[in-house]
Amino acid sequence: MSVGSDDDRSSQTSSRSSSSESVAGDIPDARRIQASRRQRQLARAQKDFISLDTTRGNSPGVKDQEDGDSNNEPDDHERRIQFTPKPKTLRQRIAAKIGRSESEDEMTDSQEDDYQNLWEKQQIRKGTNIPQITDIDNSRKVVKHFNSAASLPPVNLEMIKKRLTKKLESIGQVHRAHQREQEKIQQDIESTKTCLENLQDTSPCLRYKFYKEMRIYIQNLVDCLSEKIQMISEVESEMHYLLKHQAQAILNRRREEVKEESLYIQQLTNYTSSSNIGHMDSGEINKCLVEQKERRARRSQRNENSENKAGPNEGLYSDDEVDPANMAEFQKKRDDVLCESRKIFDDVHEDFHNIKDILSKFDQWRGRFADSYYDAYVGLCLPKLLGPLIRYQLIDWNPLKEDCEDFATMPWYTAVEQFCYGREHEGFEIKDNPDMKTLPSVIEKTIIPKIQGFVEHIWDPHSSTQTQCLVRLCRKLEDDYSLFQGSQKKAVQDFVNAVILRMRSSVDEDVFIPLYAKKFLEDRNSLQCQFQDKQFWSAVKLLGNIMQWDGLVPEEAVKELGFDKLLNRYILITLLNTQPGRDSVEKCKETVACFPKSWFKGMNSRSTLPQLKHFSKHLHQTAHTLCKNINECSIREIAAEVVVLLVTIKALDHADDIIREYQMEDLKTSLGIS
Repeated sequence: MSVGSDDDRSSQTSSRSSSSESVAGDIPDARRIQASRRQRQLARAQKDFISLDTTRGNSPGVKDQEDGDSNNEPDDHERRIQFTPKPKTLRQRIAAKIGRSESEDEMTDSQEDDYQNLWEKQQIRKGTNIPQITDIDNSRKVVKHFNSAASLPPVNLEMIKKRLTKKLESIGQVHRAHQREQEKIQQDIESTKTCLENLQDTSPCLRYKFYKEMRIYIQNLVDCLSEKIQMISEVESEMHYLLKHQAQAILNRRREEVKEESLYIQQLTNYTSSSNIGHMDSGEINKCLVEQKERRARRSQRNENSENKAGPNEGLYSDDEVDPANMAEFQKKRDDVLCESRKIFDDVHEDFHNIKDILSKFDQWRGRFADSYYDAYVGLCLPKLLGPLIRYQLIDWNPLKEDCEDFATMPWYTAVEQFCYGREHEGFEIKDNPDMKTLPSVIEKTIIPKIQGFVEHIWDPHSSTQTQCLVRLCRKLEDDYSLFQGSQKKAVQDFVNAVILRMRSSVDEDVFIPLYAKKFLEDRNSLQCQFQDKQFWSAVKLLGNIMQWDGLVPEEAVKELGFDKLLNRYILITLLNTQPGRDSVEKCKETVACFPKSWFKGMNSRSTLPQLKHFSKHLHQTAHTLCKNINECSIREIAAEVVVLLVTIKALDHADDIIREYQMEDLKTSLGIS
């Protein structure tokens, strides 16, 4: 045993010595590490004790004791498995905690010492293992450096100049960019200084005081208008009722006259006795006819004295004459309404009902504190705020009268126009200034609804005077504010629909052209012929009034009312029943004169509009009939007039047929027909 133990001890000693040597020297390689690992495995297999202390050796007594202890240990199946650790006493827990902290401190100190020693050794090894550079290496490097310099591309003066030019251009661009940035910064500085000066000039106390005063003024203004708007509406309704009642009386009188005259002529036509006339005897009818003749005579005299003559045809005269007694009563009521309207603002200061003074307040706000003014969207509120005051000034305004005052000359328009366009506002271009839209918005929200009320209840489409005044006003609005072209606002759309509805109602209810036997129409002085001519010219006048709305009302609606409902249904039927002659051609000429010339421009086809197809055929047939029945002296004159009408409505196919058949080549040349 002693020999074996000595050998083991010597092997352990040698392994420890070798390990100590390896630690003292260089870092052990893989072979040494593998040998040390095999020795440790062999010692474990022999259940030998590997001591960590190299100064002491293992005694055999310890090994025997360990062998005895291992023999006394119970087998695996006899052991009790402990699933939880045994509970420790308080003394054991305190001792374990104290021992753990001391061991951790010692381990930390030992690790720091080991790391420090290892770092020092590595630094020493790096310093002692630097290879020395020989002179040969230095010479090689010098040669290599010389060769690399020799391999560079050649450089001449042009290349250097080109590179310097490019560099100078790039630097110039950067310099210009910096200059622009400097100018912008300078402008920002100046604007900031200006803003700062304005803020310094306007102290917060003055700003607050102004806002407070403006708030109180607006509240008082709104309260005043809320109280007065009901009175304005009542006066406006009274004036509107007077005009409506007068217009309705004229319309009813005209319808009654047509009805009575038609009944009387129908009685004469049927050779009926005066006792079968109906609810009205012949005396009453004769009285009505006498009154009609007197009114016609007065209208004829008035038309001859006027500058714009309607012509010799009675149906073209205006029929809106008011009885003198009724007119006096109307004037008295109108004066009473105007007198009542003047009392509405008697108890109100000028600052709260004079539009110029009101706008001056807002203009002062806009001039002193433009930022808060535009942030408050005052321009959007002004049309509604000024609406009642503008309506108040328009109480006596009647756009259907020739002597009506132009609203552009009224005080309210001048004040609003001066407010919108009278001065340039800082910070806004002309097109971007929201106040520029104030006046068009006032026109749209106040003037257009006012005109719409006249169209719906007062306007008579049969009256040429009223229609001309109304169309002239609408074209002025179109030229100044472009209300009817493009996308229309709701107020404009409602107005256009009201015009179409009113004209449609007039065509359906007021147009009446009777048809009589040929024997009654041959006599130009007969009552039947005169009554038919009067109704025919009344329909032609209505056709001309409808066509005046071209460009304001959609073209499809104008063509439907003028061509489909009026021309083809009433006027053309009358022309077909008229004997061909000078009178028939004259009626056709007056009818064609009502058509807008713009409808026939740019037509490439040789046929006219589809709605005028039957009318062009009638002209073609009239020309043939006249040329066959009239003597040679008047053929050319009558045919030339018909050809001119056909060319006017672009019915070139029918015009060519007449020119070819009657050999009028010179007329073709003069009219420019290709």
